[in-house]
Amino acid sequence: MRVGVIDIGTNTILLLVAECRDDTVTGIGHAYRVTRLGRGVDARRRIEEQTFRTCLQTVVDFWNTMKRFKCDRMFITGTSALRDVANRDEFIASVKSQTGMKLEVLSGEEEARWTFAGGISSIRAEGLCAVLDIGGGSTELAIGTRESLQRHASVNAGAVRVTERFFHHDPPAPQELAKARAFVLQELERLPSIDPRETTVVGVAGTITTLAALDCNMRTYVPDQVTGHVLSRQFVEEMFHHFARSPVRDIKKLLAVEPDRADVITGGVLILLTFMVHRNVGSVVASDRGLRYGIAIRECARVSAVNAIS
Repeated sequence: MRVGVIDIGTNTILLLVAECRDDTVTGIGHAYRVTRLGRGVDARRRIEEQTFRTCLQTVVDFWNTMKRFKCDRMFITGTSALRDVANRDEFIASVKSQTGMKLEVLSGEEEARWTFAGGISSIRAEGLCAVLDIGGGSTELAIGTRESLQRHASVNAGAVRVTERFFHHDPPAPQELAKARAFVLQELERLPSIDPRETTVVGVAGTITTLAALDCNMRTYVPDQVTGHVLSRQFVEEMFHHFARSPVRDIKKLLAVEPDRADVITGGVLILLTFMVHRNVGSVVASDRGLRYGIAIRECARVSAVNAIS
C-alpha cells in the first residue's frame, strides 16, 4: 500500500510518500516548504492573507505530487497553528475546494501520539523513550514505550512564537534573550518529568534536524543520515551562542541545507538548550521521522487490522 501524507505545521509544510508493508513504513518521496503559516498568529490569531495563499498553493502542489505517485491513501493534517486561528474553517474549506480532501486538524493528544510513533519508528532504543517536538508554535513532549504512549503535554513555546514575541533586534539583544529564556523555562515546567538516566530522548522537527545536519557537515539534506544522529548538549550550547550573536544573513550562510529557518533557528535552539539544561539531558537522538510518519503508521495498522478480520 502506498500512503501520502501532507503535514501542515506552523513553520513548514511537509510531504511524505511511503510504502507500507506489514508493519514497516518506508519513505519513497519527500518534500518540504517553509511557508510560515504561523506568521503573526501569536498576535492576531489569524492566517495572514498572503500566507493563506502560499500555504494553500503548497498543499495543492503536494496533493498533485501524491497523485503522481499514485498513492492508495492520502491524508492532509494540521496541528498547532490551525488549532489556534480564527479563520481555520475558511482554510479547511479552501483545501476541500482545491483538492476534494478533508483537512484533518489533529487534537494535541492525537498530534502527540502519532508524532511519538513516527519519531521512534527508526530509532533503536529499548525501554522508555521521550519524543521532543519543537515546532513553530508549540513544543510537545511524549513519553512511552514502543507498545504504548504513557504521558504527553504541549506548551505554547515554539520557534516562531518565541522569535516573534521576544526578538526585535538582529541579532537579539541580551535582554530579549533573557526574557525569552525566562518565558521558555516557565512553559517547559508544565511538561512531564523524565529520568534522563533511564530514558532515550528523541528529537523531531526542523530545529533538531537542522542542527543534526549541521553537526554532520551536510551540504545536501539526507534524512537517513540525520535519523539516529546524536546531538550532545555541548554542541547545542555552542550553536546557540553562535546563533545568538549572529545576524540572520550570517546564519543563512551557515545553514546550507535549511537557509529558510535562519530567522527562527535561534528561538528553536533556545528551547532545546533550555530543555536539556533544565532536565539534565546530556544528548538527544535526532529523527527525521515525525508526525507524517506516524500518520502513515496509523494507516498501515488500520489496513492490517481490517485484513486480519477479513
